[in-house]
Amino acid sequence: MKNEADHEPAATVGASSVKPLPTVIHSLTSLRYLAAAWVLFFHFKEFFPETALQQSNLTRYGFLGVDFFFVLSGFVLAHVYLPKIRARRFDYWSFLVRRIGRIYPLHIVTLVFTIGISLIGIALGWNYTLWNLGAWTELESGAIIRALFANLTLIHAWGATPDLLFNLPSWSISAEWFAYLLFPVFVLFFSPLLNRPVLLTALCIVALVGLEAANGVATGNSLLQATWNLGALRIVPTFALGIALYRLGETRSLGARGSPIALAGAVIALIAATLLAAPYVVIVLCLAGIVFLAADMERHGGLALLCQPFPVLLGEISYSVYLWHFPIGVVAFDIMLAGRGDVGSLGGIAMIFGVLAFITLISWISYKFVEVPARAAIIAASQGMVQQNRAAGNS
Repeated sequence: MKNEADHEPAATVGASSVKPLPTVIHSLTSLRYLAAAWVLFFHFKEFFPETALQQSNLTRYGFLGVDFFFVLSGFVLAHVYLPKIRARRFDYWSFLVRRIGRIYPLHIVTLVFTIGISLIGIALGWNYTLWNLGAWTELESGAIIRALFANLTLIHAWGATPDLLFNLPSWSISAEWFAYLLFPVFVLFFSPLLNRPVLLTALCIVALVGLEAANGVATGNSLLQATWNLGALRIVPTFALGIALYRLGETRSLGARGSPIALAGAVIALIAATLLAAPYVVIVLCLAGIVFLAADMERHGGLALLCQPFPVLLGEISYSVYLWHFPIGVVAFDIMLAGRGDVGSLGGIAMIFGVLAFITLISWISYKFVEVPARAAIIAASQGMVQQNRAAGNS
């Protein structure tokens, strides 16, 4: 959903003889768009019931694209900030400002848009087949205030709301915020094992599998399907795994020949696991492997196609694609294309790609005129406050 690195330099461990990872790992940025598109297909397939598009595991498992983002966030944040922590140059306030500058402005814009379009729909008598954008208006006033407060403060994946409301996919942004707040805690907790990355990675995998199994026993549901209620917990093992995989990548590499073979194997394993309806945790582990292996391959000059400007740009705007796709998609399929008739699987795929293209265009505009300037303004304002405080302290 987000390019966590913000193009900041990252150092490597001087004691390691492994070729350093690139300062900016472009292939991981590009892969974000594919993950966002996978989530989009997961949602939009529901508009084409009783078709192969809806019934295929390739689309039914698309919600796990969110867990790809979670692993990737841990990996990239560790890439950027672990060297700063080692050098004792990590500024927690600056870190949080950059994170909030990255996720908050567009979250607010899409929240306001979703509320606004839902009110327009109520006024015009729109009929929805799947997701009623105005369902929140049927709640009691206290529940609406509670849900709105939770969304505004980014705690709506912490069990603070009665259900998914407003821009439904934004629950994952709340989960990301939870992980950002605890990032130094992750690093501190991992510190005894940071110099044993193989063991650390293995323990994170065990923790992910264990939490998934324990949640299944306790609730009868998969942790990897949690959203508003346990979304903040869902991100913990995957974000932690991303940090561990980065540390592994600092000290281990499969080399220029081994990494392409392993990456191809991970992609094949992901497709096979999806088609065979493997347990969700198996698919998430395949996704985590792709994160590690794509970074490893790029360090040796591979994945040149994903490092080209256009796919990288698509990755840059993937956060916008993710946040815009739900309200725009509901309006597109339920209102604008309501009389589509029975178009079948191929027709449904074509329509989804068409809506994806429109959302991508909107996302590029949003990225250029909302995300980038708002982030810059927040960072500049924060730096100004810090300078003022320093000046006041020295006076």
